[in-house]
Amino acid sequence: DFAAARRACDQGLTLVAGSEYDDRAIELTWLKAMADLETNNLDAARAVLAKLDKAIATKGINETNYKPMYKFALLLRLRLYAEDRKSEELDKAVSDLNWVKDKLGYWATPYDRAFSFDVAGTALEKIGRASQAEEAYRGALSYNPHFPLAHFHLASLLLNKGDRAGSREHLQASVAEWKDADASMVEIAAAQQLLKKL
Repeated sequence: DFAAARRACDQGLTLVAGSEYDDRAIELTWLKAMADLETNNLDAARAVLAKLDKAIATKGINETNYKPMYKFALLLRLRLYAEDRKSEELDKAVSDLNWVKDKLGYWATPYDRAFSFDVAGTALEKIGRASQAEEAYRGALSYNPHFPLAHFHLASLLLNKGDRAGSREHLQASVAEWKDADASMVEIAAAQQLLKKL
C-alpha cells in the first residue's frame, strides 16, 4: 500500500521536523522515494536523489567518510539508472556499492547489505544483465542466507535460465523464511504458484 506508506513517512517527517539531514529524516525521505518508484513517480524519486546528493556533497560524505545517506542515495541511484536503462552508470553504482559493502549494517539493521545487493540484483536484471544479477543475489545470500527476497529473486532468475532444481531450492527457502509473514504478500503468493509448477 504505497499511498499509506507515503502518508506514514510524512507523519514521521513531521515528528522530526527541523532535522532535515537527521538519519531518521533521511531514511523516511528515502522510503517515500522508494514508494514513489513503485508507483512510477520517477520525478519525485529523482528530486529526493538530488537532495541527497546535495547533502552528501555539502557534508563531504563518500565511501570512506560513510553515513547512511550515502547508502540511501546509492540505492535510489541503482533503481533510477535501471528505469532509465543507463547501463554504464548502473555499473558504476554497483561498483560503488561493492566499495561500501562492509559498512551496510548488520542483520538487525533494516536495509542492510543483503537488502542492498538484492536491490542491485533487481536493477541489473531489469536491464538484462542476468549473470551480474545472479552474482548480486548470491552476494546478498552469502551475507545473510535467511534473506527471503534474494532467495525469491534468485529463484525467478534461475527458472528463466532453465535451472528448475536451483529455482525450486530457492523458492522453498523463500517460502520457509516467510512462514510467519503476512500471507497476502505478493511475493509469497508468487513463490507458492511457481512451486506448484515445478
